[in-house]
Amino acid sequence: MQHTRRVARALLGLALASFCLADAGAGGPRAGGDGLACPGTNVEIEPNDTPVSGTVLTLSPNLSRGIGGSIGSPGDVDYYRVQATAGHRLWASLDTGLSSEVPPFSRDSLLQVYAPDGTTLLESDDDDGTANGRDYTIESGQASVIGGLALPTTGVYLVRVSAKSPAAQIAPYTLLLGLTSFMNPEQEPNDTPPNSQPGDGVIDATLSSASDVDYYNLNVLDAGHPFVVVDGDPERDGTGTDTRVEWVDYWSPSPTPPALMQVDSSGAAGAPAPAAEGALVTGPTAQRVRITGPAAGTYRVAVVWSGYCSVPVLLEKLDIE
Repeated sequence: MQHTRRVARALLGLALASFCLADAGAGGPRAGGDGLACPGTNVEIEPNDTPVSGTVLTLSPNLSRGIGGSIGSPGDVDYYRVQATAGHRLWASLDTGLSSEVPPFSRDSLLQVYAPDGTTLLESDDDDGTANGRDYTIESGQASVIGGLALPTTGVYLVRVSAKSPAAQIAPYTLLLGLTSFMNPEQEPNDTPPNSQPGDGVIDATLSSASDVDYYNLNVLDAGHPFVVVDGDPERDGTGTDTRVEWVDYWSPSPTPPALMQVDSSGAAGAPAPAAEGALVTGPTAQRVRITGPAAGTYRVAVVWSGYCSVPVLLEKLDIE
């Protein structure tokens, strides 16, 4: 008997939900954090403490990159140079969870994005990120994340990493960067695990009330670490949506699965505006993300897969004869 497999449809690699880290272009040993790439290792290249000497990163739209680095001495700053097209959106998360907190080391970071002129600050974040070192244990809420920043012009943008205190050091850190060029609408109803929406790309969504719950599936056919960022102010009008983001077990039979990890930093603790949430976690590939909040509001969620180097494939149908 002859067995053939017919794959009706496979979507390869352009959905943000199935990101694979792009080729590093810079080899060398791991400089802390994960920083894994396909096939090499992404690391900062010193000296990169000025806008002109910043580490050059090539980011393709709808692909991501992870970089391992460190703030290795008092006053050290790290710049990264990213070419982007007008209309792209930038997603950046700085995970400081693997750094020590024994002085002079710290997990309190500052993440900033500058326009191509090198001086215009487009966005800055202090405490909206999550320092969790790629697992479900949160070491600190003083990491940094910037979600869904619309880039106004075509050019080379500068991403600046530093410790909140100039006297502090962060060793190591992991910076994840992604550019996106498209968005998908939320698909209601998605308020129960069986009705979870596929976490494909960047999704424009709404919490209709304080009791609304939105579920998104992360069960793509690629091993990796799900990196989820929620932009709580997609309109950039100064009115942020305070979201709570929870990772839950995909296989849980409970109608309200318990949270594996909860991220909630865009309320009074998150700073500065606009509100955002973000975390990189490790664990089983089959997961769900649950998003809730204390009030109605709009948000934008990006699901970034990063880690291993297998080709990301979202398989929609498989027939065996």
